[in-house]
Amino acid sequence: MRVPMPLRMVAVLGLTAVIFAITPLLVAAQSVEGSKLALADAPEVAIGDSIQLQASLTSGGIPVPGVEIVFFRAVEFLNSGNDLLIGRAMTDESGIAAVDFAPRSEGEILILAEFGGTEAVGDAFTEGSVLVGPGPPQYLVEAGIGVPGINVYLLAGVLTTVWGTFFFVMTLVWRIARDGSSTPVPKTATEGATGE
Repeated sequence: MRVPMPLRMVAVLGLTAVIFAITPLLVAAQSVEGSKLALADAPEVAIGDSIQLQASLTSGGIPVPGVEIVFFRAVEFLNSGNDLLIGRAMTDESGIAAVDFAPRSEGEILILAEFGGTEAVGDAFTEGSVLVGPGPPQYLVEAGIGVPGINVYLLAGVLTTVWGTFFFVMTLVWRIARDGSSTPVPKTATEGATGE
């Protein structure tokens, strides 16, 4: 027996309506739980000293182990802000991820931590700050010439040769100015006979 066309259309539309009605309920049942990411308070540190930044990740109050947390530092350069990667760390069994950080500038530094989420745990983001005080100089400047492969004795030899050549040429110029020539001009045979 053949089903008439209008009845088939009603059946298809009814089935489509049921699927659209059930889909939000299925998605809600499978949605990821909310997660919470928190940065631990960091102590004040001096420039160049290393500290450990820690972030804890929980989902529904339960620690989330074995997932990656990414740590960033907010920076601004030429009126343009961006995030500079500090490091990546995996959470341990207590949901804590840690990364070492050695600041190179003083002041309050904004630290960001981010979890990208998984199928079971939603993504999370948090921020905190580290107060950095003055410390020892980070870059030492050496005076003098620092050309790799040239030691002091080679440089002294080159300078001695250059200045020696300069003084030799200056001596010749002085002799020319004083005598009119640098070497005596030999007399020709005709000059010698006449006695001139």
